[in-house]
Amino acid sequence: MQCPRCEFMNQADSRFCTECGQRLGREPAPASLVPDSSTGSTAQAHPPGDIPVLRKNKAGLAAFFLGIAGIVLWVLTIFGFLWALGSALSGASSMNSDLLGIGIVGCFFLAVVVNLTGLVLGIVATTKEDLRKGFAIAGTCLNAIPPAFFLLAILPKMFFAMY
Repeated sequence: MQCPRCEFMNQADSRFCTECGQRLGREPAPASLVPDSSTGSTAQAHPPGDIPVLRKNKAGLAAFFLGIAGIVLWVLTIFGFLWALGSALSGASSMNSDLLGIGIVGCFFLAVVVNLTGLVLGIVATTKEDLRKGFAIAGTCLNAIPPAFFLLAILPKMFFAMY
């Protein structure tokens, strides 16, 4: 069956067009142009009964991958800290342990920057309309968990251990 909107050839038993989402078996509704308040441009309105096709959310995908990268950086920071702690307790002090400490601090700050960037991207991506939200929500969660864990679990113990 041919779609009346985009003229894509669908299977005969299809109820909706696999290309544009138009309901098949009925006349296409006239495409009215309505102003889009967020961009100021005109966009095609979805007629009643029409299923809008959600586009890929590139910002949500970026937030998801930044969340994965941030978790990897947090794991590297924790393992580096534990390794440095073990070498300090064993009495081994060398130039390598100083470089390890600098690497740990750099990895920590890089993890914080990556997670904050991913968190902002994830929040922005969840507010966009007509875009898929799965990666945006997952990216927001992945980017929020490590800093929240650090702030709620590790930082108070470090603060109270000083006093």
